[in-house]
Amino acid sequence: MPSPHRYAPKVLVNLRRLGQLVVLSEELNFHRTAERLHMTQPALSRSIRQLEQEIGSALVVRTTRNVRLTELGQRLVDQASPLLEQLDDVVSDALGAARERRGQLRVGFKAGAAGRLLTPTVMAFEAENPEVEVELHRLDWVDQIEGLLDDRVDVAFVWLPLPVKGIEIAQLMSEPRYVGVARDHRFATREHLTIDELRDEPVVTARSVPAEIARWWSAIPRPDGSTPPTGATADSVEEMLEIVARGRGTCFVARSFEAFYGRPDVVFIPVLDLEPAPIALAWRAGEQRAIVSAFRDAAARAGAALAAETALLAPVVAESAR
Repeated sequence: MPSPHRYAPKVLVNLRRLGQLVVLSEELNFHRTAERLHMTQPALSRSIRQLEQEIGSALVVRTTRNVRLTELGQRLVDQASPLLEQLDDVVSDALGAARERRGQLRVGFKAGAAGRLLTPTVMAFEAENPEVEVELHRLDWVDQIEGLLDDRVDVAFVWLPLPVKGIEIAQLMSEPRYVGVARDHRFATREHLTIDELRDEPVVTARSVPAEIARWWSAIPRPDGSTPPTGATADSVEEMLEIVARGRGTCFVARSFEAFYGRPDVVFIPVLDLEPAPIALAWRAGEQRAIVSAFRDAAARAGAALAAETALLAPVVAESAR
């Protein structure tokens, strides 16, 4: 006779808490783990304690200096990790199939990254696929990839560079980079600048963005190998602009940034010799649904059209920069 607990063990362990333990085993730090899981540190601590109660034994050793797993905790993580990954795949496939049947596509965007691409892409896709419902989801500054990996969106407009583990990308176009300065800054009346002229200007950096990406956006190091002064740090676009407006630093952004985040006390100036910022469409690796492919095609066409428009404007911009 089969066991009555084959699919319902006597001790029902919360899978969400088990996943949290796996992430904690990777970070060995409650603060960083809570940030990755988009929860508070006290809530994470309570959840791990509840998991330990469900298991009936300590899984984590906490000291003032470090965090480590107990022998049982490590054993649980080693055995549970591949099972959780398989479960994620099974659930993701089922959800994807269900969305495809009911004709739904979730599109993630960050205003600056989507720029002028979002509207023409969605309009073209809807015209060609009237049976598909498009859901738009605004992504936070540090949430471009997590929205895809957490299966909150199916595709997302993103800035490059970014980590690509678990996702695939197609670059659509690129935009010139600008520097943001306070309205009363000594450079505020300039029509354009070079990166060398900004060598002594403090740069506002993002706390939650991977260091290598933050350094690329901030042009660190500079072409001559030097490192500019570091200004204050920020967790959001709004915080960054507030710091810049108060004259405590500068920030580097793409051209369309001003249209979506502009404010009267911050001036955005072209930096002529900075590498452009690439804009891409991203999706989960292995995604094969037809509606995702159709959206990628629509985005590629919109990107090509805007790139051509930008190329036509380039001679005018170059002439004004002389």
